[in-house]
Amino acid sequence: MTCYGFIAKKRDKIILVYKENGVLSFPKGSFERSKDKTYMDCARREFVEETTLTGFEFSYNPELYIEYTDRGTVSCSYFRCLIDDDQDFEIKQRPIDDEIVGYRWFTIEEIEAIPNDKFLERRKKIAIDFLLDLNVENLINRSFILSSSERIRISKACNKLLRHHLHEFKTATSDGFVEISELFSKLDFIVSIEKLKEVVELCEKQRLKIVDNRIRSNQGHSSGNIEEDKIFEEITTPITECYHATTKKNLNFILKDGLSIMGRTHIHFASDDILLRKNRPILIKVKM
Repeated sequence: MTCYGFIAKKRDKIILVYKENGVLSFPKGSFERSKDKTYMDCARREFVEETTLTGFEFSYNPELYIEYTDRGTVSCSYFRCLIDDDQDFEIKQRPIDDEIVGYRWFTIEEIEAIPNDKFLERRKKIAIDFLLDLNVENLINRSFILSSSERIRISKACNKLLRHHLHEFKTATSDGFVEISELFSKLDFIVSIEKLKEVVELCEKQRLKIVDNRIRSNQGHSSGNIEEDKIFEEITTPITECYHATTKKNLNFILKDGLSIMGRTHIHFASDDILLRKNRPILIKVKM
């Protein structure tokens, strides 16, 4: 099932809804052909139904969204949007059988003070990142060169070369950077520097990094003479637990032999469930 929703920001606050079980989330719901013509219609309808707020306009860009999977079953697409700071809201009566029991506008300080287990999945991190993003207004109001599918295609091709074929680059350095011109020469399709910069800028997981006329993949290398201290920052603060996402096929091997770096230099972990997605529906929790 796929759900759509808005992450709405008004000046220095973001709106969250309270679910019946007491956890916080963003307004979202499934696409209904009888009610929605587009995914944006679905996101807007669900926002109004769950918050009861009407009589206002969103400022958003359909290409600027966050997509991920909740516990391997529900695919969520959230469109980041801004609401005019001077607008007043009309509040309507909520249906008594609604699973949402309330809503509230939160500041970043209030969100940070709430325990992680009071949020559904990744919502706390998404809310904080959105409130900290000073460039979001410029992104929402600008026109993008590429569609989301084109950005994914370019990102995958670049990461494949920079992660697994780094040893083939003559300009590669020990921090993983190569000259952009050499990367372009190895791609089997033409990409402009403007398109590449858009791919890097809009990647939520920041898989690529550009500095001047050079580019690198930020993680997942299986080739090249990489000096780890030039790419990664050592974690000195104790961590009690972390997560590793995998497939159903690989789970049996992991249960038998444990986690392994395989052909790479590291095992990929995260401090929350950000790794979960459709093609890796199994989440392994590791106590440190």
